[in-house]
Amino acid sequence: MSGTKKNRNPKGQGTHYWSSSRNEWVVQVTTPEGLRKSFYGKLLDTAYENRDKFLRNQDKGLNMSVSYKLSAYLEEYLELTRNSVEYKTYTNYVSATENYINPKLGAVNLRKLDSNQITRAWNKIREDFKTKYPGDMNAGISTIKHCQAFLSTALGHAVGQRLIDTNPSAYALVPKFIGKREIIVLNENEIALVLNYFEDFLPDFFPFVFIAFQTAMRRGELGALQWRDIDLLGMQIHVRRSWGKLEGGYGYKLPKTKNSERSLDLTVGATRFLTELKQKHLEAMEVSEDSHVFRFRHSSHRTRPLGGNITPDNITKIFKDAVVKVLERDDVHFHNTRHSHAGLLLMMGVHPKVVQERLGHSSIQTTMDIYSALTPTMQRDAIKDFPLLTHS
Repeated sequence: MSGTKKNRNPKGQGTHYWSSSRNEWVVQVTTPEGLRKSFYGKLLDTAYENRDKFLRNQDKGLNMSVSYKLSAYLEEYLELTRNSVEYKTYTNYVSATENYINPKLGAVNLRKLDSNQITRAWNKIREDFKTKYPGDMNAGISTIKHCQAFLSTALGHAVGQRLIDTNPSAYALVPKFIGKREIIVLNENEIALVLNYFEDFLPDFFPFVFIAFQTAMRRGELGALQWRDIDLLGMQIHVRRSWGKLEGGYGYKLPKTKNSERSLDLTVGATRFLTELKQKHLEAMEVSEDSHVFRFRHSSHRTRPLGGNITPDNITKIFKDAVVKVLERDDVHFHNTRHSHAGLLLMMGVHPKVVQERLGHSSIQTTMDIYSALTPTMQRDAIKDFPLLTHS
């Protein structure tokens, strides 16, 4: 050991000495676990400040026996949460960590991470997206918000484990969307053009898309739909499950939220359509109450066997490609069938509460937040017959 003779402080406060090899002061204390802990500084006061911070955190009950870089902590946190969230959610967390959080913040010590570092990381990610997508004024903001939400949850767990005193992400600044996010609603003519294209050129996918426009069901809900879920006499569909990615493959999942498990009334036309579809299935393949409603009836393609189920993954790219051909626009996705159903109902004057129930949103506020731009005349319509009040 190089340096001057150690100077002892009062019991529990450690010792200090000058280290010529490090060219800085060293203050040492012994932790309750019996470990010798060193703190450094070019000035003796700095070394003592670092020691004092350690002792304060120790007094708060923080676990000072372990020290993580953020990347190591997140790796452990992801492993702990692997079985407590849906597999798709877990893979999204992993993607956010590996692609965005770790490259910008992973090397930072967990206890030294602060809100300004997080804010600077989000700003850098935002700039990277703006460079990659110069025409998109909101480029990267959704990704950053997802990263912020995950990091906040992970660091909240660290607070609970007494690894850190406060959650620095709570004070980080996140970029805001510029303007109002546009909700694309196809009009009746556009929907007819899309449906006609599917009926003529993609007949196996036509029922999937038709019922999507009729009900606003999610991809996964449609993919999981069985004949037992459809009451043709009562003209209703009962949404009970979803179909999506699980660890090791695909399968049934619970609906997205408790409100997602719902019953949807069908129009006469939709009921007739499903009745005829079931008959066509009976003529082409074995059908039971457990059979999926949307199946391949014409295809002999190896990945689309006769009687095979049409899954959410099947429909995503096919729908987008079809819309590009028919409507010559590349900003419409399958989820816009849901927006279109809701938008048409609201523009018809249907009460937002009914729309919320059909969509399976957790609250009417969610529905109003998403579709508020589509209902600018609702207030005007509500007061048009309000009585003319006079006063004396």
